Amino acid sequence: DIHANHHMIVDFALNTYDVTVSANEFGTITPDGDLTPSHGDVLTFTLAAMNPCHELVTLTLNDEDVTDQIVADQFTWTADTDAVIVATFAPIMYAMNVVYDPASTGLGTVNAGTVECDSTYQYNIVANHGSHIESYTLNGVTTTLGTNDDTVATVDIVAASQDTTLTVLFAINTYNVTLCTLDPAEGSMTAVTATATYGNPYDVTVRANYVNGYHVETITCGDSVATYGANIDTVINYTINSITSDTT
Repeated sequence: DIHANHHMIVDFALNTYDVTVSANEFGTITPDGDLTPSHGDVLTFTLAAMNPCHELVTLTLNDEDVTDQIVADQFTWTADTDAVIVATFAPIMYAMNVVYDPASTGLGTVNAGTVECDSTYQYNIVANHGSHIESYTLNGVTTTLGTNDDTVATVDIVAASQDTTLTVLFAINTYNVTLCTLDPAEGSMTAVTATATYGNPYDVTVRANYVNGYHVETITCGDSVATYGANIDTVINYTINSITSDTT
């Protein structure tokens, strides 16, 4: 019961909060560690990647992404609750792209991928059987190869600093077909062209000089021998079914 005047004294204090701040191994956030701000304190955090080849991926406040609130590498927050602030950094990755010239469809392969900033990436260019590497272009510079022996090539991107595109042109092999020189008194061999592309047939017309009494006895192509031998075999249309190498 109240029987006299009383004086009551009440002390108030601002709330304080437990705030934990951390970053992973690829960068820093300052200040970090365990902080105890009072309610309404304005905290400014500075974020920095460990080097130019790393970048901030996300900044979270109590598992909420607040990355878009960073201005000039700083995040400002007014304390009003316990909080966990986590900065996640990662190596910068660059795309190693490949573009095939439209004429190259199905004639070879090149490995596309990704590479960390300042690391080395190797493109491996491999032509399919019967094809070769005609050329490749990197950063506007074209390297021309172009022989049937150019089936494999490598291109190294050293100290990668940007997305990169390698443009590759493959081509089907072209082979020489050599026709033997014949004595015109006996006969002749003719063809439309002196070359043939891989896998295609090649037609040769063989004519015996029947006026002088000759006929076609045999036609030899590589290890293949076709035998004729009759007096009426004076004109033979001979086809090499599939050219896969230089041929005589």
